[in-house]
Amino acid sequence: YIRGGIAKRVVEAKAKATWRGRPELIDPDSKDTRDSESPLMTKWASMVKRLNLWHYFERVDKLAGIGRFGGLLIGFNDGRSLDQPVGKQANDVMYLSAYSEGDMNVGDIDGNVKSPRYGLPEYYSVAMPVSPKSGNSQHHNVHWSRVIHVADGLMTDEVYGTPRLEAVYNHVEDMLKVVGSSGEMFYRGAFPG
Repeated sequence: YIRGGIAKRVVEAKAKATWRGRPELIDPDSKDTRDSESPLMTKWASMVKRLNLWHYFERVDKLAGIGRFGGLLIGFNDGRSLDQPVGKQANDVMYLSAYSEGDMNVGDIDGNVKSPRYGLPEYYSVAMPVSPKSGNSQHHNVHWSRVIHVADGLMTDEVYGTPRLEAVYNHVEDMLKVVGSSGEMFYRGAFPG
């Protein structure tokens, strides 16, 4: 993905197309469901602008396409630590952070067959950067209620999807061989002696 232009295009095309047209929020409690002055719509518009929401949605979509899943960490103003469930006093979102499978590991899976969250993560272990310059990170346990889990191409479970490059990987490798061999052939043929 990082070095291959075609691979990057395969991962990003779907995310860019999905988030190009902005989804529309409809307020079910308002007489006019598209009333931009309703409290919900006003709060939503403010949050979209303040947090650059569509940018983060597109980023986590791309990250989910690189690996088997991605996650969007939501920083609520509830005064609780990240390993605790979101508190009822939370009334706003302070920040968003997008993570790939490489930086976010699924913790324990709920194995209780009577639970509505059966088969879903109970928490995540997230590698959060300590300093951008050093590249060091610190792992934090994050409760599932603070994460939007994004997985593309789910088949046998609700956690791990299929990376977008998996189905086309052999074709990308073939293209790299053809492109690389053309340069090598020219090099060898240009100066035979």
